[in-house]
Amino acid sequence: MSEMSILEQKVLKELQKGIEPVPHPYRTIAEKLNCTEDDIIKVLEDLMERGLVRKYGAIIAPKKLGYVSTLAAMEVPNTKIEEVGQMINSFQGVTHNYLREGEPNLWFTLIEKDDVALDENLSQITDRTGLKVIKLPARRTYKIGVKFDI
Repeated sequence: MSEMSILEQKVLKELQKGIEPVPHPYRTIAEKLNCTEDDIIKVLEDLMERGLVRKYGAIIAPKKLGYVSTLAAMEVPNTKIEEVGQMINSFQGVTHNYLREGEPNLWFTLIEKDDVALDENLSQITDRTGLKVIKLPARRTYKIGVKFDI
């Protein structure tokens, strides 16, 4: 694993606290860390380029915005994983799509404006792949907060 600079460590620690909803959030972080907004952006770009950070973005609570969501799973033959995964990713409401060991092996989350749209998209995935989609809606919502010791 690559070594991180002091600034990179400070940026990641600060980002774990969250970003304020202000017009220039990176500028706000830069002021706290005694650097420039460009420095913050460069640090994030470098960390992503080196594979130390894969993604940075908001976590949206669909229900609070009036949307519906579900976890879904499929058993996909190994020879079709790439094809099916790309097709699933073509749906705008897909937020996660990943492989897991065991059966089912392909899992994804889908967010839509209502139950009708959600079920239509799940049906389209079944129709296009010929594979069964298991719909696993949440019964309870848990807030999980993870902070890494950097």
